[in-house]
Amino acid sequence: MTNNNLYDIILMDINLRRGKSGVEAAHAIRENNLYVNTPIVAITAYAMSDDRTEFLSLDFTHYLSKPFSQDQIQKLILEIINELPNR
Repeated sequence: MTNNNLYDIILMDINLRRGKSGVEAAHAIRENNLYVNTPIVAITAYAMSDDRTEFLSLDFTHYLSKPFSQDQIQKLILEIINELPNR
């Protein structure tokens, strides 16, 4: 999808069940020059204290563990939007 569309923010589930993992997909997205600086949020059930650090050290810019509330995801998206450079 990232080869045919341009996204400002990507929400990536870590466990995609079949094929690539979310980590592999994020890495592949980062290989596209259009997505080098695009925020990619790791959405995951991995919620141990080290998991956040691990995902943020990979190709993700933000982290949100499941289960999360509507308020939490809205707050995170607004935070990301406020961090984006003006277009």
